[in-house]
Order: sequence, then structure tokens, then C-alpha cells
Amino acid sequence: MPRAGVEFDAKTKDLARVRAGGACEGCGAENVPLEHHHRKFKSRGGLGVVENDALLCGWGNHTGCHGRAHGPKPPVGWSVASWSDPGEIEFEDLHGNRWLFLPDGTKTCVGRLAGNISTVEVDPWKP
Repeated sequence: MPRAGVEFDAKTKDLARVRAGGACEGCGAENVPLEHHHRKFKSRGGLGVVENDALLCGWGNHTGCHGRAHGPKPPVGWSVASWSDPGEIEFEDLHGNRWLFLPDGTKTCVGRLAGNISTVEVDPWKP
């Protein structure tokens, strides 16, 4: 069992990359730089486990979906409270799909928002 606050190891990163299929798990952008994001921040006791890892576009904590995850109003499940388990918290992508990230490195769709968001424009280089 990993300690709280550890980085994602190579196996965890590989599982997240396979789960994401080469696209940002937030907006679906392809062929853009992707970063591993701690849904439950390390400062909140986040573990280096795959259900805490979201592959997001952007640079650092400042741009694209990664910047949005660290912004003032992140989408549901992008910033998990210190008392919550990321494996039990839904991750809502910008298309309205709600996912659970599972410990085996897969994800399962658990619902969709009523108001279908058909297109999402995210510039991974802008805040």
C-alpha cells in the first residue's frame, strides 16, 4: 500500500495512460501533452494509486484541464476532499459523462448529465 503523498509510480502511470486511451480524461483532447493529476491532492493525503490519477491536458497546475482541476470551481471529482476516497468519487468529464476510476486501472461510466454538452473547446495552453 503506497504512503500518502507519494508520486505515481511507472505501473500506475501506465495503467492511467491505457485507461485514457491517449486522450485527456477531462475534455477528450487528443495529440496534446497530458499530465498525471492527483484528484485528491498530495497535500490532502492523496495516494499514488490509479483511481487517484486523472490524465489531463495542460501544463502544470495552470493551463488546460489540469489548470481547471486546480482552479476555484473544478468539475465534480477533479478535486477530491481530504476525507474522501477518490475510488468512490465520480469524475465528471466536460462532456457530462460521470466515471468511477477503478483500482484495476479501468473506469466505468455511472451516468450522464441531462444537458448533453456536445462539444467542448479547451486550449491546453491557456488558463
